[in-house]
Amino acid sequence: ADGLGADVVRALFQDGKGRVWAGTNGGLSLFEGGRFRTWRAADGFTSNVVRAIREDAQGALWIGTNGDGLFRMQDGVFTRFTRKEGLPSDLVFSLAFDKQGALWIGTNGGGLARYAEGQFRTYGASDGLDGDIIWSILEDAGGSLWVGTYGAGLFRREGERFRGLTTRTGLSSDFVRALGQDHEGSLWIGTNTGGLARLRDGKFTTYTTREGLPSDIAKTVLAAADGTLWVGTSGGGLARLKDGAFETWSRRDGLPHDFVQALLLDRQGGLWVGTNGGGVARFAGGRFHTYTARDGLVDDHVAALVEDGEGAVWIGTNAGGLSRFKDGRFTRFTREEGLGANLVMAMLVDRHGALWVGTDGGGLTRFAGGKARTFTVADGLAADSVLCLYEDGDGGLWVGTSGGGLSHLQDDRFTTFSTRDGLHDDVVFSILEDGRGDLWLSGNRGISRVPKRALLDGEGARRLEPQVFGIADGMKSNECSGVSQPAATRLPDGRLVFPTTRGIVVIDPERLPRNETPPRVVVEELLASGARYGGAQRVLPPGAANWEIRFTALSFLAPQRVQFKYRLVGFDDDWVDAGTRRSAFYTQVPPGHYAFEVRAANNDGVWSDAPARTEVTLRPRFHQTRVFYAMVAGALMLAAALGYAAHVRGLHARRRDLERLVQERTRALTEQQGRAEEARVEAERQREIAERQKEIAQQATAVKTELLQIAAHDLKNPLQVVLGHAEMAEVSIREGRPFGEFVGHIWATWPGTSSRRTGQRPGTRVSPSTSWSTAPFPCSGTRTAWSKWSRTWSATPSSTRRCPRRSW
Repeated sequence: ADGLGADVVRALFQDGKGRVWAGTNGGLSLFEGGRFRTWRAADGFTSNVVRAIREDAQGALWIGTNGDGLFRMQDGVFTRFTRKEGLPSDLVFSLAFDKQGALWIGTNGGGLARYAEGQFRTYGASDGLDGDIIWSILEDAGGSLWVGTYGAGLFRREGERFRGLTTRTGLSSDFVRALGQDHEGSLWIGTNTGGLARLRDGKFTTYTTREGLPSDIAKTVLAAADGTLWVGTSGGGLARLKDGAFETWSRRDGLPHDFVQALLLDRQGGLWVGTNGGGVARFAGGRFHTYTARDGLVDDHVAALVEDGEGAVWIGTNAGGLSRFKDGRFTRFTREEGLGANLVMAMLVDRHGALWVGTDGGGLTRFAGGKARTFTVADGLAADSVLCLYEDGDGGLWVGTSGGGLSHLQDDRFTTFSTRDGLHDDVVFSILEDGRGDLWLSGNRGISRVPKRALLDGEGARRLEPQVFGIADGMKSNECSGVSQPAATRLPDGRLVFPTTRGIVVIDPERLPRNETPPRVVVEELLASGARYGGAQRVLPPGAANWEIRFTALSFLAPQRVQFKYRLVGFDDDWVDAGTRRSAFYTQVPPGHYAFEVRAANNDGVWSDAPARTEVTLRPRFHQTRVFYAMVAGALMLAAALGYAAHVRGLHARRRDLERLVQERTRALTEQQGRAEEARVEAERQREIAERQKEIAQQATAVKTELLQIAAHDLKNPLQVVLGHAEMAEVSIREGRPFGEFVGHIWATWPGTSSRRTGQRPGTRVSPSTSWSTAPFPCSGTRTAWSKWSRTWSATPSSTRRCPRRSW
């Protein structure tokens, strides 16, 4: 009804002018100017079923039909090519032009044909291309031609021959209907029964049972000096990869056990094989010589092997400790001899000849000079379960542990790195060093590469940023193998080999393919208040302040490793590192105009040049608008003016109150000062009166003292005379002499009697010039006199002679 040739459309193509062509079951249709135009037999196009359409460099259109051969349409004129012109089949299913301008034609039943310079050439089984039904053709960005077949798989042209990929080599289906390549170089394969598959050149080359490995569970690998690779497997025995082909040995060939978990090449070129249950065997001259517990081995479960400087082989076992094999004899070393634990998982002989033994639960033991020393967590070791050991070129010992990460021992001091410091995995099965000095670590979560310089210089101060490898890089499984020795090896050409649970993987550190194509970033949607907003301009209603912005990057190579950074211009100060998270969250965003930008980095750390950007506008509520702010500002200014006026009035009233208070206080102070002055004058007057009274009192005291002294003298001198005559009278009485004379003297001496004798009145003060003589008593020996200087009476002896005894 719309002009399309038929409702069944088998091919679509857009030409250089932008027009759309459709191959239908009813002819060739062109959509142009809003309508379809269809060419049929009447227009010179003799086929009704069109299956393929392409355009050449000259603008001519080539059309493949279902049974009518190949047509070229140029300037409205059709030219037909069939089997008569050399086309291998008239049933054309697919068309493609290569970079040289040649047209490749896929047919049904005739195989693949190439048309160039007017000639057809056919490719078939003789050229390595199996299958003659070609469903799809694609030339990739590198110039390789890919051909999808019906039932024979996918083929790639290499020179003039083709090499196939089938379900036997990993293709999901051998029926390949469509091919396409993305901007990162990956080849996408649409199949008839196996879904969609992606093919690309990975960083790793993988060897599994499809390539001849006897078991996909590889346990240990060991490189020989000639590039030969030995592989010990779980259940498949021993394998050797040489010149691209595997050769295997099992119990049928004399191997003591098919579970091989330790390998060692001794200095004579013999290969030692440690098995899990069958003891240890030495392979030389095409034959195995086995040693078990019956021969003196401490245990038949061997996990590690190493040769010391004397040519002795040390054998670490899962339960019995160590055995040292020298000159056909075994020597036992267990915990009794200083070993940390009897379950040995790793061994190494360092450049000084010391033997290092990593144990399960017993830490790391060093045997040197006949002495054993064990290092544990208490000494700084990351964990007491040691899985691998590696000595670098500087003599530093690296220790991989189970659950503790990586430890570095230098000068008997450990430095430990774990996932807290950025390490990819705390389980380290193996440690290798590449030509650049980087360390490669394997574990349960893949393989990581860490610059050794970053470890040594950082000492835990900076967070590590390892490069991680896994399934996205060509590995069949992220899980590597461990608890075996060696759990990784380096080939003479520098390539590294790791055993995994899905075969062995080989990587060349010096030739790692790098994805230089930055991912294309897209902002998908913005969620706010339960609503979704799309488009380049997103306008949000008032109140929608909590946002979730979802974004993604168009990278198919390793989408799980794509890193993102974003920022909300006008809100964030700097870029926010989102890691692999593909959404950003914002809360309480104020109204305004913002720009959300997001960048992405691919699996190899290549960042997009320009960020994806979207504009976001959050409309404000009324109380968040400028009008409201102006009103509030005006109201505040008015309130401030009114408040200021009220404040000024208050200040004036306060000033008046203060002036009145000052006047009152001044008046009170003046009155108080007057009263104080009056009190001072009165105090001064009282002080003068007190001083006058004090002087009077002092004068009275002096007079009183003088009178008392006179009285004391008047009383004292007579008493002394009386006492003196009394003593003489007493002596006279004892001696029986008369004493009346002395009594008379006493009487005459008493103040009352003397006054009567002298004619003075009692109480009359005797003149100082008066001298009381003792002449009537010549033997008294005493004279009295008044001193006008000291104002005292004094008595002095007048004679020393004694009075003669007299009787009274």
